[in-house]
Amino acid sequence: MIQSSRRGHRAAAHGTRARKIRARKAPPPQPRPEDDDEHYIPPAPPPLPKLDAVTKGAWAALFGGPAYLVIATAVGWPVPGIAAFFAVAAFVTGFAILVLRMNEPGPGGPDDGDDGAVV
Repeated sequence: MIQSSRRGHRAAAHGTRARKIRARKAPPPQPRPEDDDEHYIPPAPPPLPKLDAVTKGAWAALFGGPAYLVIATAVGWPVPGIAAFFAVAAFVTGFAILVLRMNEPGPGGPDDGDDGAVV
């Protein structure tokens, strides 16, 4: 008799108390400022510059060399030593070209005559 009352107690304790899940209330809307004259709207950004053939080739070499090695390894192709050398050389050369061309003078460069922001 004691065992049967314990079984009933356990079943009632685990089966009758269900949690109720309710949706969270939305926060109240934020009041809009009445003074829109002080709101700054940035101008549209200028279009990206067109890349020349050397820069495109450098980006292709930078990503193409390691991509060849990763794909060849994933597929299980044998990679000859000379192909691995050229893939690594393409990566290093592409990186070097991009780094060396970073500081070329042009619009917005150090010699454009602009002293910065005017306060």
